Amino acid sequence: MRPSLHAAIVLAAACCPATAQSEPASITLDLRATLALVRDQSPSLRAGRLRVDEAAGLLSEAELPFASDPRLDLSVGQRDPEDGSSDSHDWSFGLSQRFEPAGVREARRDVARVDVDAASSAADEAELQALARAA
Repeated sequence: MRPSLHAAIVLAAACCPATAQSEPASITLDLRATLALVRDQSPSLRAGRLRVDEAAGLLSEAELPFASDPRLDLSVGQRDPEDGSSDSHDWSFGLSQRFEPAGVREARRDVARVDVDAASSAADEAELQALARAA
């Protein structure tokens, strides 16, 4: 081995201690800090909060007055008239809106409210379990 390469390896080893030799950093947390960390970092709690947000979004969608947006159709077509006159065009416009049968919107809203309550209860239960495990 060349002397300069050998010296560089020795110098690097002296400057950078091996991770296996260094002791792991210890962090001391009290119970309040531990529980706050669990609330912020727990994947199951994050997932529960996201499920509640999803259910709340579906509820706000269910509360809209119409289940779908109105639809506007426009058609244009060229036509050759039978009388041999110059070309003309056919135009067609259409506007449509879907209406739900009576009671469907209210049922959709009720189901969405129950889903929000269920997701919220499941998130609360997951938080209690995670906090109990951490404590």
